[in-house]
Amino acid sequence: TPKPQNPKTPRKYKIIEMADGEEVKKEQKVGDQESVSKWDWNSQGCKIFVKILVGIAILLLAAAIIVRFLRFGKESSVFFYIWTFYLLLFIAMLVISVIRVMKILVFFTFLKTMKGTGAFMIFVGTLLFDWNHIFELCVSLVLILIGALYIFYGFKVGEIPDKPKEEKKDKK
Repeated sequence: TPKPQNPKTPRKYKIIEMADGEEVKKEQKVGDQESVSKWDWNSQGCKIFVKILVGIAILLLAAAIIVRFLRFGKESSVFFYIWTFYLLLFIAMLVISVIRVMKILVFFTFLKTMKGTGAFMIFVGTLLFDWNHIFELCVSLVLILIGALYIFYGFKVGEIPDKPKEEKKDKK
């Protein structure tokens, strides 16, 4: 026979729906107040803010490429030219992860998640880190910050589903 619940510590379960549609039971003591944040992480405004951050990262990377193109011919390192080519590919990968081209994201599954995209931005930011060029250093630091915020948001709200849920229409 199951043990009766201790009357001093009654339990209440709250069902929370995650962004991916999975439901999770959260146990909470009756009488305890759940900490209510004024910032609603699941709000549309917060999601738009995160997308704007990624847009800023993409624009900064594009500006860094333009600055690098202006230095073509002045640099003697072959690595500079190879890295500029890869930077173009990395920008394309970030754009693909934002617009959710699933046929291509199949090959880069880490870009399907917010945490993976944030880690990728941190990776690109560390590759761009260069003390000799102040603009690239600033872009690098901003990319690392945006990547960290993206990872934090991924842990806070869960992941964005691949396809938005379709509402079921009543057929009459």
